[in-house]
Amino acid sequence: AADEFEPNLGALRRNAAELQITLPGGQTVVMQRRGGEQRSEGDAFWHGTVLFDGNSQVSLTAKRGRLAGTIRTSDAVYEIRPIRLYIPGEALPETAAD
Repeated sequence: AADEFEPNLGALRRNAAELQITLPGGQTVVMQRRGGEQRSEGDAFWHGTVLFDGNSQVSLTAKRGRLAGTIRTSDAVYEIRPIRLYIPGEALPETAAD
């Protein structure tokens, strides 16, 4: 199952010390930055851990206004993928068979 949300890309691009996200199931977690970098204009990489979870790992990438990454907690792994929006008049992207 997939949950949709609007990411705070501004905080990611500013290399904020902490980011907050609500995981599927409703649990809100705070993630602490351990490193990251500004790439080209508006693009950024951010990595860190989930507060109070010593076995966690977070890697997030913002590129061209979209967010992708993974959040690994002691209990689960969450994948963040951008959603391709359909714009009328544009061809739908080719999809590879799984």
